[in-house]
Amino acid sequence: MVRCHPADGPGFPCAGLTAEGCPLDHALAVDVAIAVREHAAAPPSADEAGVTCAIRAGVPVVVVGPPGPDPFAPWAEACHAPDDVGDACQRAIDAAAERRAAPLTAEVRRLVDLRGVDVGEVSVSVRRHGDDARISVHTERPLPPGLASTVAMRVHAVDLRGTWPTTRLDIGVSSG
Repeated sequence: MVRCHPADGPGFPCAGLTAEGCPLDHALAVDVAIAVREHAAAPPSADEAGVTCAIRAGVPVVVVGPPGPDPFAPWAEACHAPDDVGDACQRAIDAAAERRAAPLTAEVRRLVDLRGVDVGEVSVSVRRHGDDARISVHTERPLPPGLASTVAMRVHAVDLRGTWPTTRLDIGVSSG
């Protein structure tokens, strides 16, 4: 577990301004960020600045706390019971993977439409483990020769522009 600032210390300076460094910049990838809020409140506190950084980096976020106003709600998975944290983390990770896959699916669809090829349904899934990601592209019917490698290259290029990046990436293209 990494933190933006010491649990018993001030919210400023954050770890990114110290020799420790920002957890989002470390080689050990952050799979999910968890914010624990004692009280529901519309404005975020100074101690929650790291949540904004995680959202901007595309890291899945879980907010643990009582129901009520939550400034992070549009970007985070709510968790109102401490024993639900594991499931909430998985829901946040799944939602982030779907957000990451959406532009990739659109790019595959654009490429096959540009070629005038009917490949049927197109699906893209993303699975991330630490700093490794596996992107699986699947078409209902086979792609024409050469198009699979073009799809893989374009999916890689589009993914690089997205959030929740990873250093190591494996892309598979299959059909049938």
